[in-house]
Amino acid sequence: MHTKFDTIIIGAGIVGVSTAIHLLKKEKTVLLLDRSGIATETSYGNSGIIESSYVLPFAPPHWSNIPKILMGKNAYARINYPDGLSQFPWMLNFYWQSRKAARIKSGAAMRPLVENAIAEHRAVMQEAGATHYISDHGRIKLHRSEDSFINGQYERDVMTQYGVPFEILSPDELQEIEPDIKPNFHRAIQLTDSKRYTNPAKAIQCAADWFVKQGGEYKQETVASLSQSDGGWQVNAHKCDNVVLCMGPWTNKLLKPFNHKFPLGVKRGYHKHYASAANIKHALVDADEGYLICPMEQGVRITTGAEFAMMNSDPQPMQIDLALLKAKELVEIGEAAEDKAWMGTRPCLPDSLPVIGQSHKHEGLWFNFGHGHCGITAGPASGRLIAQMITGETPFCDPNPYAPLRF
Repeated sequence: MHTKFDTIIIGAGIVGVSTAIHLLKKEKTVLLLDRSGIATETSYGNSGIIESSYVLPFAPPHWSNIPKILMGKNAYARINYPDGLSQFPWMLNFYWQSRKAARIKSGAAMRPLVENAIAEHRAVMQEAGATHYISDHGRIKLHRSEDSFINGQYERDVMTQYGVPFEILSPDELQEIEPDIKPNFHRAIQLTDSKRYTNPAKAIQCAADWFVKQGGEYKQETVASLSQSDGGWQVNAHKCDNVVLCMGPWTNKLLKPFNHKFPLGVKRGYHKHYASAANIKHALVDADEGYLICPMEQGVRITTGAEFAMMNSDPQPMQIDLALLKAKELVEIGEAAEDKAWMGTRPCLPDSLPVIGQSHKHEGLWFNFGHGHCGITAGPASGRLIAQMITGETPFCDPNPYAPLRF
């Protein structure tokens, strides 16, 4: 047991575990804390996709979809009334920062964290003995109509600009790869350089187990107090030189005494598993309806778009039902493999970039959160970047686009 750690990391999702591993490899004493366990929050419930094809941030719904969203009839997005109305200022900011020029700028800023994502994940999972959770069958996007396909040309042009490989497939061509997909769509885009996890939580748990075996320390512990102490920091009863917050949407609550408040949006999401007889190998994105079909060890996982609500309000998983109706048009989904839908919260900032770096107000207080829809993909690279910054090494990329000071 260390009396004082070099670094304490709060949050044990993919971002926190990756940060802990990279610091441990630099021979730092590291304590990893999480209130609920390894990968039990957002990192548990995602689609598991790892890819270098992220060139533009997640787009907000088109204005034409707003009436359905307001009425709760769209799987892409939903507002939980009345508490979700508190998210309107954030949503307007998000729309403003999703203009074409702003999206291109944010997409370019994210490229260093995602362009080598597969290699970054393998570097973390290889030593942990968890690469068997990484499938070579990555993501396929389905466009149901010609208009949808045409509207996607803008993103494909940017992918071409960055040299991101993809293939455009007809329904017949996709059925050669995925025979169990019904041909109820116009075109498919196969992201040929993408991978996916078959069980993200188990893979992250393996990485955390490796961290502990190599000398890192982990405690399942709620952080009740954070304070500056003796030229360093104290987290509950633990002392350290540096503390890194990888707490996603819970970050602002802990930062309240330190005069920091970041514009984090609350975008809740749901998933549910189904015992499908269909042999689906790839993760399927329904571009028109805003949900994913993800083959997992637990069954076929249906994941929803965003629900705008207060974090602690009761779950309202009706988006699962909306997504399921559309998913059945593409795949024989089967019966539910569990009684209840899982709910998590994505930590999203309006410019779609994470916060990575040291506080400009408090030395030794570091941030690595806010990855939005890109947390799994960018987690290991983000961990490497902040470990280099903490140890004074030359960062592998320019960290300024992610600086806390931009807010």
